[in-house]
Amino acid sequence: MVETQYKTVVKAVRSDNAPELKFVDLFKSKGIMAYHSCPETPEQNSVVERKHQHILNVARSLMFQSRISEEYWGDCVLTAVFLINRLPTPLLNNKS
Repeated sequence: MVETQYKTVVKAVRSDNAPELKFVDLFKSKGIMAYHSCPETPEQNSVVERKHQHILNVARSLMFQSRISEEYWGDCVLTAVFLINRLPTPLLNNKS
């Protein structure tokens, strides 16, 4: 999907050792390098951990500012991701 939708080649995939993410044959056929972190060590994937923290911070801010009940936590997280994905980022030359 990445190759067809974004017209780019995937060179490497980084993930934990989850069995559902082991596509050995697919990666080998496409020439993709697979990197795995040690099991039960989320600190090794600092980029993902920072992104999770960012999402949770935005969701908490939405909950606090709107003063809605905790039953809407899931909706706040989904809204936070929606908003973050639409904010301009320097990684994309300030595009969303």
